[in-house]
Amino acid sequence: MTIGEKQSRACVQCGAEFEPGLRHPKQRTCGKICPGWYRARRDKALLVKRERYRNDPEHRRDLIQRSWIHGLKKRYGVSAEQYEEALSKQNGRCAVCGAGHFALSPLGYRRRLAIDHDHATGQMRGLLCHKCNMAVGYMDDNPDRADLIAAYLRRWAP
Repeated sequence: MTIGEKQSRACVQCGAEFEPGLRHPKQRTCGKICPGWYRARRDKALLVKRERYRNDPEHRRDLIQRSWIHGLKKRYGVSAEQYEEALSKQNGRCAVCGAGHFALSPLGYRRRLAIDHDHATGQMRGLLCHKCNMAVGYMDDNPDRADLIAAYLRRWAP
């Protein structure tokens, strides 16, 4: 074999022949997701992940927290620090009704305050409990509709 000539080898995962890249001459896998290899090991890998999630509360809390932080950034462009800052400005309460930071959902589990944002601009307006956030959403961010609903409820108040 001469210098610069590629030598093919068998993938350690699926057995397919491939040529290692110039940057990775010691490459051992073909670089593709090897379906047969993955399928054979998937069930065991998922079982190990589930067991750790089930039996390690610290790991579970860490995964939930990282997922929540990632969701904040992806959906709203807000960091965890910005969320905490908004929460402290609102004294840990819903901007509309004043419910606490971890308000109970209708099913009885704790929920963080939701980020209320303007759908046109994407700008964060504040943090709302689930009920207030749903109400704002059902009103299509229309204050006139909110006034009409308030007037209707006042008419029928005892």
